[in-house]
Amino acid sequence: MKPINAIYWFNSFNLLAWALIGIFIPIYLITLGYSLQQIFYFYVLDSLVVFFSSVTATLIAAHVGLKKTLLLYLPFLAAFIVIVVFREL
Repeated sequence: MKPINAIYWFNSFNLLAWALIGIFIPIYLITLGYSLQQIFYFYVLDSLVVFFSSVTATLIAAHVGLKKTLLLYLPFLAAFIVIVVFREL
């Protein structure tokens, strides 16, 4: 498999996974007792972070390449999931 095809497959699976996670995050937050207004604020903050991260990632990808940028992205993705899941501990 060519490296560029692997990147496309990774991106496709990643987007599918985030779409599924995006469905269940509000349900999870409601079960934790958050109000709909707090969940809305979470999504507003998340959208702002994604916007500014996208701009930063674009600049980084222009300098170091797409493959290294994707490798740098994974720890941030893991940190986000850990923060959301283990926030109540």
